[in-house]
Amino acid sequence: MNITKQKEPKKQNTRPSLFIIYAIFILFGITIGTIDPITPVLASELGVSYAKIGLVIFYSIICLLLSNIIAGNLSDRYDMKKIMLTGVILVSMGLFFFGIYLDLYTLIIYLVFIRLGFGILDPVTYNYYSELLSAKNRTSVFIKINLSWFIGLVLGPLIISVSLYAGINPRVIFTFISVIFAALITAFYIVSPGSSKKTGDLKNRHKRSLLLEVFSDPFLLSMGFVYLFYSGAVFGLATWLTTYFLDFGIKVADSSIFLSLYWLASIAGLLVTLKISRKFSEKKIFIISIMAGSLCSILVAFIGVIPVKVLFIFLQGLTLAAVMPLIKTISIKNRPGLAGTIVGFILMFQGIGILVFQPLIGFVADRFGKEYIIYMVISGLVLSSILASANYFKITGRRTPS
Repeated sequence: MNITKQKEPKKQNTRPSLFIIYAIFILFGITIGTIDPITPVLASELGVSYAKIGLVIFYSIICLLLSNIIAGNLSDRYDMKKIMLTGVILVSMGLFFFGIYLDLYTLIIYLVFIRLGFGILDPVTYNYYSELLSAKNRTSVFIKINLSWFIGLVLGPLIISVSLYAGINPRVIFTFISVIFAALITAFYIVSPGSSKKTGDLKNRHKRSLLLEVFSDPFLLSMGFVYLFYSGAVFGLATWLTTYFLDFGIKVADSSIFLSLYWLASIAGLLVTLKISRKFSEKKIFIISIMAGSLCSILVAFIGVIPVKVLFIFLQGLTLAAVMPLIKTISIKNRPGLAGTIVGFILMFQGIGILVFQPLIGFVADRFGKEYIIYMVISGLVLSSILASANYFKITGRRTPS
């Protein structure tokens, strides 16, 4: 097999479109960070149980998983700008009607639209900029996209809190956000440069299964499982953190502040990653981050002093933040021609991890006690660290096939 140097994309002015994408991902973070806290409000307004609301959310996440992998695959074949436009239109429609009228059945439709839209935009955005940007700039942009999403996650619950204190129905906020989404995607479509894909590449790609290529790659499959265990542990901790601290006699109103600190630490971690990625390789930052985060989770479990526990939870968020953007960067570098399919594949594993770990942590907490929540987090992070470490030499030694 002949090994050729990967040709860098032609330089284009991506700055205007990137500012719009950052704004869109902040809004996505606000949307996701806002829907979760109003679950009790929705249950009360619709007169249904939490179990039914949870089931609706579960099915909408299944739609998210499917759209991740399908959209990522399609973006390696077709016009990415049109696919991105479709994703944001779905989100905008779901949010707009969610704010106007609501019953249980329309809630299902709205959430499916929102999850499908986000599931489409997420992998396609990474693919789009992986083609337009040089490898040197790609890592920085991926980190900033994740940073935007985390900023939205922090802002979302704060917006809900203010609206509830002001006596405003939180659903009204979604209608307002939908209008901003529509304006932003229109602006993006106008100012963003075209894709660098060639027609010949597209014709060749129709002849083979891109998804099968990714699934049959042992390195990418292993990285998928790294992200599965990582995502299950991190998002599991975020969901069950207040429950964990109930075991220590700390009220939810107080421990929710710890969760805010965790997300703020993640933002700080991404800023640190952005700074050090100019001096150190992604693979080293990736391995050190995931191992340091695992160590912090172990210290949270075995240290009994509450302020020290909170400190290590903060440090865990700080260190683990780098994993989300870097796993995509590293995976794409190993197979640059399959960027969209790879990101969709990685995000699918993220969703599976969340779906598996959430009920599993709940079962363990009920069966053995709330203090065992942190041990489930540790198990996920340690397994993720082991797999990532096993991949280290593959990351360093892998070469791009022609």
